Amino acid sequence: MRTRRVERGQAAIFITLSVPVLFGMLGLVVDIGWAYWRKEACKTAADAAAMSAIVAAYSGADLTCGSGVTCQAATACPPSATSPPSNNLMTGCLYAQQNGFVNSGRQTVTIAANTTPSPITGVNPAYWVQATISENIPTLFSAVLGKTASTVSASSTAGLFQNSGGCIYVMDPAAAGALTGSGSVSLTSGCGIYVNSNNSQAVTLNGGAWISTRNGTQTNIVGNWNGGGTITPAPITGAPTITDPFALMPTPPIGACNSTGVSLTSHQTWAFDQTQNVICGNVNLGSQSSATFAPGTYVVEGSITLAGQASLSGTGVTLYITNGGSINIAGGATVDMTAPDSGAYQGVLFFQDRNDPAPASLVGGTGEVLDGVLYFPASNLSYTGGSSTNGATTTIVCDTLSLVGNSYINNAAQTLYNGVTAGAYFIQ
Repeated sequence: MRTRRVERGQAAIFITLSVPVLFGMLGLVVDIGWAYWRKEACKTAADAAAMSAIVAAYSGADLTCGSGVTCQAATACPPSATSPPSNNLMTGCLYAQQNGFVNSGRQTVTIAANTTPSPITGVNPAYWVQATISENIPTLFSAVLGKTASTVSASSTAGLFQNSGGCIYVMDPAAAGALTGSGSVSLTSGCGIYVNSNNSQAVTLNGGAWISTRNGTQTNIVGNWNGGGTITPAPITGAPTITDPFALMPTPPIGACNSTGVSLTSHQTWAFDQTQNVICGNVNLGSQSSATFAPGTYVVEGSITLAGQASLSGTGVTLYITNGGSINIAGGATVDMTAPDSGAYQGVLFFQDRNDPAPASLVGGTGEVLDGVLYFPASNLSYTGGSSTNGATTTIVCDTLSLVGNSYINNAAQTLYNGVTAGAYFIQ
C-alpha cells in the first residue's frame, strides 16, 4: 500500500510539474504564429507606405528636397494622419494608417527619404523612401514562461528611377541573350536599360554592336554580359531585379466585333475609327498601301503587318493585340504613331496580350516614329528605332529584345500610364 501511494505521489508530482510546461509550449506556438501574422501585417503596411509616397513624389516634376519632395531622416508619422496629406511622405503615413498602423501606443511608424544614395547598397535611385513599422505585442500563454511581450517590425524601401522617358525594360528572368545585338547595331537610351535576366550571358553583343545611355543613366544587368561590342558607360552587373512597371495595367474591355480587318494592296487606303474599334481579324498593309487610326483604344484580335513602303499613322491611339496576334513592320515602311496624352491608356501605344508570346518586329528604320510605350511583356521584340530627329519618345517593355540596325530611344519628356514607367518600384 505504501509503495502504491508513493507511486501515486510521484505520478501526481509529474503531472503537476508538466502542466506549466505544456501550457508554455502551447503558448509559445500560439504566440509565434500571432507574431508572424503581425509581422506580415507590418510588411504590408510598410510596402503601402513606401510605394504610395514614391508615387506621390512622381506626380510632381521636381525632385528637389524641400521643393518638389520631402527629404528627412527617419521621422515618426503623426498619431493621426489627415487627408489630404500635406506632402508625399504624409501620403505614406496615411497609407500606413489605412493598413492599421499609427505612430501611437504599441505601434511605431517612421519614414525616411532622400535623394542621396539609398539605404540599400548599390541601388541609387533619383529619390528613395523607406518606411519602417514596428509593433510591441503582448504574449498570451507563453507569459507563463516569463515572456510577457515581443516586438515585430518590417521595413520597405521604394525608389523613383526618374529619368525622362525612353526606358528599356527586358523582363525575362533567366534567358541567355535576353538582350542581343550584332553587326552595326547602335542603341541609344536617354533613360536607362534594365535587363532582368540573371544569366551570365544576359546581354550578348557581337561585332560592332554599341549600346549607350545618356543623362547619367546606365545599363543595369541582373546577371552579366558577354563582353562583346561596347556598352558605355560601363554597365552595372549584379543589379537588383525589377518588376514589370505595367504589371497592374488592366487590359481593355473587349466588346463585340465590329470589323473583320483589312488586307490592302498597292495604293489602297483605309481609315479606322471607333465604330471599328474591335477588329476580329488581321490588318495587312501591302507595299504602297496606307491605313490611319483615329484617336482611341482599339482591340485587334489578329496581327498587324506592314510590307516595305506601306504606311501606318495615328495620333492618340492605343492598339491592344490579342488572340495570338502580333505586330510586324518591315524595313522601309513609314510609321507615324503617337499614344494618347490623357485617359486610361495615357502614353501607351502598343499593348500585346500578356499571355501571348508571339514575336513582334518593328523594323521601320528612319521612317519609323513610335511615340509611347511598346509593351510586349511575353514576347521577343526585334526593334529598329528611327533617327534621333524624329522627336518621339519610346519606352520598351518586352520579354527579350533583339536589336536590328541603328536603334534610338529618345529622352524627351514623357508622361505615361500611371507614372510608373519612370521606374518607380520596390527596392527591398
